This record gives sequence, structure tokens and C-alpha cells, in this order.
Amino acid sequence: MEYKVLYKRFVKKMKSLFDKDTLLYVDYVYFQNSNLALCGWVLDKTHSASREIKLLAGASSLDAQIHTFERIDVAQRFGVQSLENCFGFIIEATNCSGIMSDISLAWSGRKFLLEKLDFEEVDTLHEVRNQVPEYPDKLNFENSVLSNKPLVSAVASSKKSKNKDKDIQKVIELLNRIDANDAGFLHQLETNALPAMHRLWEKRITSYASPKLLSFGHLDCEPKVSIVVPLYGRYDFMQHQLAHFSGDESMRNVELIYVLDDPRLIHEVSIAAQGLFNTFEYPFKLVLSTNNRGFSGANNLGVASCTAPLLLLINSDVIPFKNNWLPDFVAQYEQLDEPAILGATLLYEDSSIQHSGMVFKPDGRHCGVRMNHHPFKGLHVDLVVHSELFKVQAVTGACMLISKTLFQSINGFDELHILGDFEDSDLCLKVHNLGGNIYCSGSTRLYHLERLSQNLVSNGDWKWKLSMANAVYQERKWSKLIDKVTM
Repeated sequence: MEYKVLYKRFVKKMKSLFDKDTLLYVDYVYFQNSNLALCGWVLDKTHSASREIKLLAGASSLDAQIHTFERIDVAQRFGVQSLENCFGFIIEATNCSGIMSDISLAWSGRKFLLEKLDFEEVDTLHEVRNQVPEYPDKLNFENSVLSNKPLVSAVASSKKSKNKDKDIQKVIELLNRIDANDAGFLHQLETNALPAMHRLWEKRITSYASPKLLSFGHLDCEPKVSIVVPLYGRYDFMQHQLAHFSGDESMRNVELIYVLDDPRLIHEVSIAAQGLFNTFEYPFKLVLSTNNRGFSGANNLGVASCTAPLLLLINSDVIPFKNNWLPDFVAQYEQLDEPAILGATLLYEDSSIQHSGMVFKPDGRHCGVRMNHHPFKGLHVDLVVHSELFKVQAVTGACMLISKTLFQSINGFDELHILGDFEDSDLCLKVHNLGGNIYCSGSTRLYHLERLSQNLVSNGDWKWKLSMANAVYQERKWSKLIDKVTM
């Protein structure tokens, strides 16, 4: 019943928003000890949004510090043509006497009573400030009772925090300038977006702080295989994997390394990891990155802590459904002539195929770039006849077996494939470039709850544009080799 009521309220609220040309929305409010802080956004669907916004107590203006900033997500959500149609704001005021019912916001000739707006009231000033992508130092409560009190850390309040990554916001801004329906879309990505994004990311990579390594339990022998599992957003799949691994005797001599690529979750994942070890008594390591490095960077970071000669790189939502699968998988790899990469057959929960190798196939919408295509995706596994080991053009990074020596010799994943997509096929092309081969196992089968392990940075088509930019980067880098591989 509670969910139905909340859903009806949400629908009613969104309907009222779409029925208006000018909107003002408040996200979070802190009001305590005569100190007020609030953040939100405004939108004018038909004109440039005036940034003249005031805080009122009754009919009088309050002495408040106001900072405005771009809200790309609002522009995308409402489909406006320009970022000038909307903006975000944070307002801070001290010595606000009276009660909330006296306070209102004035914007675009309208007055919005604060108590009439639908917002979340929070307990700390930090929870308001943490919503602003670039919080200005000039906004501070002077002579405030808070000045001598430590604020709640961003880590501790991660579930409420929507703190924006400045570099990712710049990537989004670059991509939002490009029209996906323009005939020159790919050319614009290659000449305008990619160079700027790569300069930004190269600088970001040089600024990474040293990670922290936690160990839970220890192995009694030298491992033959190191498993690297990146985590971002969702980390509950650790429990499912550990439940399977701990119940499989053949997994007892494996080095398992989780890499947390989400700084917001360091505190809670560290606590959860200790609880998981206490429950399953299965040893593993946890690498804590204080920077979001993306899929490539997270895997490279994990490999740096590996001690075994073989690397199994898998996603956290890849789950085995039977024991003794890893020794057979390793035995298959050891049959191969180096250099080589071996992937597994990955299934959805209904036993239809998610992955059994990838091929490079021209994009149907944009001529001049080839995508990573899964040729048997969606077919039930019993309808596809594969040998135990077969050659493919590429395999997914969701599950690949490779020697550590080979991985290091080709410098691992290319971290200029920003955030994710095409870094796995790029790694396969590096091996092809050495004269090696890529294989897929038809007998090693695992469940893959595709993309459920990911918590994408935000909504909007920028993520698709970023994927296309990574495709353009791959094409520019490996065009002749892809021609050879697909012959």
C-alpha cells in the first residue's frame, strides 16, 4: 500500500511539472539553529531562465549567499534546447528568525513558499552542499554554531549524496554539444569530443591517489589464479559470489581481489567486507580506490595486486551455477599457444546466451564505425552448437582468462576508453596485433546478469554518446587490424 501511495504522489507531482512552462524545485533543505541552506533547480521551457532568485522572509528579502550553476541533467530530462533554460542553485543564510512557513523563494515573478514545496529535510549542512558539483568556498556560515563541529563525511552519507564528479561533468558537457542526429556525428566525436576528453582523462590519470589494500584471511599456498572483480555502485553481488566460491573446494587456492572503484562507498564496503569474511571464511583482498577510474582503471589497479601467473577478470554479476568449473577453464587455457585470451559462455538466468564471443560489425545507424556484436545473444544455449573451445574475434571483459605476463606486456586495459565499453575488445586487438588468438569456451558456462552490477553515473543519452566515442576511438586505433581480423 505504501508503494502505491508513493507512486501516485510521484505521478501527480511529475504531471504537474510537465504542465508548466516555468518550474522551481527544491531538493534538500537544512534549517537548524537559525541557519538555513537549500539547493534545487529552476527551469523556463520557453526562454532563458533568469538567474535572479531571492530568499524572502514574509515580504522582506533575507541576506543570503546564492550560487548558481549549470544543471545538464535537468536540460536533458525536460528536453530543452539550451543550458540557458535552466540552472541549479544553492542558498545559504544565517540568522533566519521565524518559522519555515514564513520563508519563500522569489523567481521569475513568482513566489514559492518553502513549506509548500516537496523536498527532503536533512540533518547536516554538508548534505546540502554535497549536491553542488563545484561547491564555492565563499559560501560559508560565518559565526555559526556549526563552525566548531565536524561535518558528516561524504563517505558516511553516501546513500544520500549525489556529489558530482567534476571530470565526468565536463565529459557530459562535451558530449551534450554534439547532435547525435547530425550527419557528421562521428566526425564531431572524433575531431571535437575525443581529443578534449582524452586530454582531460590523461590529466586525471596522473592525479590518482594511492589506493588502500585490505586483506581478509590469507591463503596457505601460492595461488595459480588471481581473480579480479571491479565494484562500482552495487556491491551486494559480493555476497552471491562468495557464497558460491566458498562452497567450491576447487576455489580454495584462488586469490580473489575485489576493487572498489567508488570512493563514496569506501566506509560501508569496508564494513560489509569484514562481515562477509566472518560469514563465509573465504579469504579475499579489497582494493579501495579514492578515485573513480572506470572499468579499465579498476581492473589495472586490481592486477597490480595479483600474485598468481594467471588472471581471471570477471564482473561482480557473473555467478557460477556449478562447482569445479575453474580447473576445467584453466586446463583449456593451458592448451592454447600464447599469446591468447580465453572467454566463457555467459548465460542469462533463463539459460539464453548473453555472450559466446564477439564480432566486429558495422553500426547500422552510423556508417564508418564497427561495434562489438554478440552474434548468438538471446538464443537458448541448447539451440547453439559450439565445440568445447572455438576461435572468436573478441570476448567480453565480463569474463576473460589471460596470463599476467601477457596482460602486463600489452600494458593492460587502455584507460582512455573512458568509464567503460570497448576496453575489452581493445585488449583482444592488442593480442591479435602480437599474432595471437582469442578463444571462447563452449563448456565453461556462467550466469551473467548483464549490467546489473553497474550503477551508471546519470540518465540521459550522453552515456550512449560516450560509448560511440569509445567505438570511434577503437576504429581510429585499430581500423586496419579489424579489417584483417574480420576477413
